[in-house]
Amino acid sequence: MILGDVITVQSSTSTIDDYGLSVKTWSTFKTINANVQPGNFTQVEAAAWGITDLASNAKKIYFYKDTSVTALMRVVFAGETYEIRGLNTWNIHTAILAVPVQGI
Repeated sequence: MILGDVITVQSSTSTIDDYGLSVKTWSTFKTINANVQPGNFTQVEAAAWGITDLASNAKKIYFYKDTSVTALMRVVFAGETYEIRGLNTWNIHTAILAVPVQGI
């Protein structure tokens, strides 16, 4: 596996603000060497993963096995932020499906 890309994995922390509302903040969890590829999903695959118009910008990301990375964490790559929507950990590597986060 060629790991020519570097991704930053972010985790969230929820705190309560002065008004009693929960506020989520994101911070760096770890930096990983990875292989980032375009999603290129068919309509059936996109529906199976639960993604629609974001499919054209989704990424498949591969890196050496790491069970500490979980779904709903975020990945920052090339100035863009993605949410981890799907994750498979195999014997040697981990594969994730990441879709762009809108509104940031």
